Amino acid sequence: MKPLLIEHPEEQSRSQRWGYRALTLLLWAMFAYFFRPFLTLAVWLLGYVRFQEVMIEAHGWEDLLQLLLVYGLVTLAITLAIVGWSLYNLLRYGRREKRLTTPEPVSSHQMAEYYGVPENCIERWRGSRRVELDFDEQGNIREGSDCLALRQTTATICSETIDDSTIAGR
Repeated sequence: MKPLLIEHPEEQSRSQRWGYRALTLLLWAMFAYFFRPFLTLAVWLLGYVRFQEVMIEAHGWEDLLQLLLVYGLVTLAITLAIVGWSLYNLLRYGRREKRLTTPEPVSSHQMAEYYGVPENCIERWRGSRRVELDFDEQGNIREGSDCLALRQTTATICSETIDDSTIAGR
């Protein structure tokens, strides 16, 4: 006897699988649609009775208004504190620059000397949007690659091995 197709769902075609999924979804939606009035009735009865007990008979609306007033006052106090602090900083510092001196930019030569890499690598890396560096066990730069954003590929630039004499000059 040939086994039923339901025992081998991997043998069903794509259209059959999607058809059965759509039919299942449709039947669950119909069940929820027809069952909804019963759920609504139960929730309405339970919720309405509880609402009437707490808010109307026990004067819960007065507590709610008092709580909303407290929340509003706390929010107002926080807002006034932030606005006050911002105005204080604006009056005290204004729009002027706080630094007395502007530091000199670091040259490519200084950077290459500090990191122990060739100067042309530093210049290429400075012009790149993204750079990936590979480090050795001592934390020195072994190799760097310039990541080209447009092609989403990595092109290795300045991949020559950096010798120990360059690193020792650090």
